[in-house]
Amino acid sequence: MKNQIHYDEDLFYLSLTIKNLQESLLLSLDPEYFASKVESDLKFIDESLEHFFITLKSSIYLIQRAEYFHTLGKVEAAFLDLFAEILSGKYVFFDVLKSSFETWENRKKTHASYLEEIHTILSTLVQEQKTDSDEITTPQELDLLMRGDVMKN
Repeated sequence: MKNQIHYDEDLFYLSLTIKNLQESLLLSLDPEYFASKVESDLKFIDESLEHFFITLKSSIYLIQRAEYFHTLGKVEAAFLDLFAEILSGKYVFFDVLKSSFETWENRKKTHASYLEEIHTILSTLVQEQKTDSDEITTPQELDLLMRGDVMKN
């Protein structure tokens, strides 16, 4: 397994893939030629986002964790928008995906719960950063503490 995940680049790629898929589905494509491609793209995005969520959630010591969660939240929201559009029947591919509608509806719910959890984690991280910044010793305080003659007066 790979040791390092490039969250910025990976999430950017997924974001572009979602936008590309949304725009592609606006075309009058023939479902019999492109249905398997659309479904495989959806599965790829679904599995990738889930993987990034799980690994980022468990990487508590990652320096840019809050920033990555923020980006992941944006991509999850875009994916949920795509799901909503597809499941509403807006695209001709809805008929092709109808057979697995329940599965996709469950995946949509899963990603919605991930997005809620991302918001909760981000809120906690922001609160922790605020608390940490309150506890930082300023240079003036450090200077005062390091001087030995202050206590002698």
